[in-house]
Amino acid sequence: MATLTPNLKLVLENSLSATARANLLKIDTLGGLMNVDTTATAQIRSARDIVLVPNSPDVGGTGTGGTVQFGRAGQPLAQLAIFSESFESDNLSLKDTTSGSEAKLQLNFASGNALNTGTYSLELNVTAPVGVTLSLGGNLETTGGNLSLLLSDDSELTLPTTGTLATLDGAEAFSNKSLDALTIRGPGSYTASLDATAITESYSLQLPETAGLPGQILARTGTYGLEWLTVNVSQNGGELASVWTPALGGTVNLAHSLNSRQLLVQVLDTADNYATIEVTVKRLSDSVIQLNSTTTPPNDWLVLIKEIV
Repeated sequence: MATLTPNLKLVLENSLSATARANLLKIDTLGGLMNVDTTATAQIRSARDIVLVPNSPDVGGTGTGGTVQFGRAGQPLAQLAIFSESFESDNLSLKDTTSGSEAKLQLNFASGNALNTGTYSLELNVTAPVGVTLSLGGNLETTGGNLSLLLSDDSELTLPTTGTLATLDGAEAFSNKSLDALTIRGPGSYTASLDATAITESYSLQLPETAGLPGQILARTGTYGLEWLTVNVSQNGGELASVWTPALGGTVNLAHSLNSRQLLVQVLDTADNYATIEVTVKRLSDSVIQLNSTTTPPNDWLVLIKEIV
């Protein structure tokens, strides 16, 4: 006896004629194919699993590769419905819809979980009928939390290569930043603006490290530095009067509007019958003088400044 039918696996007598053998071989070849020619819906039902193995070596295949095709180029499927709790593939690729392109988008998932446990979800929610286009020219990575972008209309955002974005409520420190225009809004409808187009020279101003005292103002005392200065409280012609309070310490810079260094300066102790206090006077500029005392004023001292004409 001989087996001439590897698909149907029929046992045949050796005495069969050549014609009979050829017919059985043809039947066996057709048994390896499944052709459905009917107007009714074709169903494949099995009491156990169904395994599709193209290029199977059991029927003379190479045992490598293979393609399972649904539909054909001239007659694509209208829909491929898969009702399954899980769809698993070692390599899932999407064909490029660009005309003439043979490129594919390969989707790979790597959890980094060596224990091979857990379930991971990727959800894309699209609100119909508006379509959504997601275009990534590089990598997108989020770590440590979720990312939500809320847009009220079309928006475009250019991000720096490195750095931290400032927020309305966050306590971020700015460095290496420049402003083309600055507007400071006060209560009500009052605003103060600095227009960069009105600046004809470049300036670098360094703010003092400590906060000023009540009644002091910021003034430029050198090429770049800003200092807290006590504002003159009164002026009469070429004379000025100011107050040197104990809070100012033993050294104080006073700003004036006499626009001169030819000044006569006198410091009086109002608590000691206006006795004269010995101090050292430095004329830092035409609008700023510096007073130095060996002691801090125990009470308010009166400073008189008079222009020498």
